[in-house]
Amino acid sequence: MKGVWIHTPGGMNETVGFLLDLQEPRTFSLTLAAGSVFKLYVDGEAVFFGPMRAAHGYARRHHMTCTGRHIAVVVNHPGIRTFCWLCEDPFFACTVVAGDKTWHTDDFTAYALDERVREVLRYSYQRGFSEVYRVNGAFPAFLAGHPTSAPLAVREVPLPELLECHTHAPTMTVVTPRAGIASGYIADTGCHEVPYQRYFDLVGTVLDGFRTDSVSDNQIADYVAFRHAKEPTDTGLVYRIFAFDGSRTGFLRLRVRAKSACAIRLAYEELIDDKDGDLLLHPLRNETLNVVKWTLERGGNYDLSTFEPYTAQYAEVIFPADADVELSLVEYVNPDADKLDFHCEDEDLNLIVRAARESFRSNAVDLLTDCPSRERSGWLSDSYFSGTAERLFTGENLVEAAFLENYALSDRSAFPAGMIPMNYPSDAYDGTYIPNWSMWYVMEILRIAHTHPDSDTIRQARGTIEGLFAFFARYENEYSLLENLESWVFVEWSAANNADHIAGVNIPSNICYHRILIDAGRLYDRPDWVEKGERIRENILHLGFNGTLFVDNLLRDEKGVLQKTDHLTEVCQYYAFWFGAVTPGDHPALYDLLMHRLGRNKAPGFMDNVEKPNMMYGIYMRLDLLMREGKREELLDEIRYYFLPMAKTTGTLWEHTSTHASLNHAFASYSIKWILYATTGYNADTDRFESLPPSPVIPRTVCSLPFTPGGNSPGERRGKTEGKNGTWLAGSAY
Repeated sequence: MKGVWIHTPGGMNETVGFLLDLQEPRTFSLTLAAGSVFKLYVDGEAVFFGPMRAAHGYARRHHMTCTGRHIAVVVNHPGIRTFCWLCEDPFFACTVVAGDKTWHTDDFTAYALDERVREVLRYSYQRGFSEVYRVNGAFPAFLAGHPTSAPLAVREVPLPELLECHTHAPTMTVVTPRAGIASGYIADTGCHEVPYQRYFDLVGTVLDGFRTDSVSDNQIADYVAFRHAKEPTDTGLVYRIFAFDGSRTGFLRLRVRAKSACAIRLAYEELIDDKDGDLLLHPLRNETLNVVKWTLERGGNYDLSTFEPYTAQYAEVIFPADADVELSLVEYVNPDADKLDFHCEDEDLNLIVRAARESFRSNAVDLLTDCPSRERSGWLSDSYFSGTAERLFTGENLVEAAFLENYALSDRSAFPAGMIPMNYPSDAYDGTYIPNWSMWYVMEILRIAHTHPDSDTIRQARGTIEGLFAFFARYENEYSLLENLESWVFVEWSAANNADHIAGVNIPSNICYHRILIDAGRLYDRPDWVEKGERIRENILHLGFNGTLFVDNLLRDEKGVLQKTDHLTEVCQYYAFWFGAVTPGDHPALYDLLMHRLGRNKAPGFMDNVEKPNMMYGIYMRLDLLMREGKREELLDEIRYYFLPMAKTTGTLWEHTSTHASLNHAFASYSIKWILYATTGYNADTDRFESLPPSPVIPRTVCSLPFTPGGNSPGERRGKTEGKNGTWLAGSAY
């Protein structure tokens, strides 16, 4: 394949269209690769969005079969560092075959697509640019094969190394709202002051992009000036609020009938606020700019769509009173998530399962991402949990294999020797890394090794794990305990992550370190790792336990002697049992305290000096411990307690116990593991059905797993590809 790009690139947020006319409708096979972000259209209909992401210096070939005449590929090159899309040189490459005829990259014609406004605000700290359009009718003409502008000259550009896609093409189906739930008039207060957003303020220092004083159209400044009114106002604007049947992810789409030139604004969110009957959206709630604006240069009928996928349960459209709008969403989700068939007599549990499925399918298209809204980024740690869910929902681990293949090839030049990115593929803004996340990478490899010990993924990971352990060795003190870890030390979203809790010798981090040393040592036949892990465990027990609880950290006194702090959190105790530093048998009093008097059982005023946990990890570790004990009734009770309010509110599962961040988070799909165990006895940790005593409170369940328990299910085998430096890339789901 040959790669091209336009002769005179324009810089950030540039959009170029490539058009091919097959002269008549044909069924054709297409192989496509492009740098940056692209959408494929056939006869005006969007049929694919990409790329399926790869590491720096690589791109993936996308293969598909379609029928039509006019093939259009729209490539948007953000040209900035993000956690979502890599900032690499743009290119376009394509081959089309129909019968005995073949078209190549040079047979496409390039055109400037100027309707998307370039100088706009970032969408979030983690993603690229927001979307603003000045619509003149040129884009549908381009899609129909009748471009209104002159062709652009192109030049050949080097292609990155091309890899195959191992994941299946995402589902792109239309979803309509269940209802229009509110409507009324719009007043303009004239107050355009936007609340502080770090992803606006940090542009020019930490972040790339356009500063607020240099954008061409500040759509959020318009939106915050509007207020709902009960009577017509001099703006001539009205609003309509739509509701989907839950939080959905995809391309938001509007059909507009306008009598004259006007602006159409679309705000969307996962939640809605009822202020005395006035339904309000807060599109900045999740540190995202959830407002899209289209300025129509003339009246007419328009089919408008966002270029990238977003997440919404509610959407507000603001438009002229003499216009009309219809809203829909084209889903962009994993196509295999329906392979698990589950139904039980408890409708609350069915609702939670549907929410877990939705949280998985919207976060597992090409990577295991954290959330499909604010970031769409492939974070370690999250992937440990969502990788478990992938097998349970789909029967395979195609997405996790692609995710880990990217890590095997990842660019680590911005980090200290041995360290790996905290999320990937992504661009490092300032060299920040999370040492704990690299430990979860090892945990993920160990989880895979449990069922696929001879896989390519396990062999690939050995060098990375050796590098990580060499990195951590530089922080070991006289007790082999990690001390004064640098960058972003992460225990969980709670007081356990306060600076005074993670300083010095952080006990949860060392608990995790001891476990990965022992288990990786056994996997790779490194008895020195095993010995060190056992030594760390002994020193954690000796130095970190105050007689009742494990403390969060140790600090040195004026004489340089390590002393226990008085920092106490529930999550530290969960770490101790979950990672096997202690067992319920050798610490029964602590275990009884943790499982029966703390957690959701904690009485007001009891041990107020012990800080409560959050979802990731304390509560998840707690539920895993209940499962290990076979406490099916208690497990279901706590699942309902934590997850049912989420499922009822958004139809998805959340990052936190509260609503202040993402309300659709991939790791939460791990909850399917506990539900399957409690209702059917299937234990995903052992890949076996356990013989459990009957219980009158366990609902009758019909379940068909998408794999055969007790054996490996490697999925569709694919050929190997040799990468740079002789690295063999995983050719299957492990």
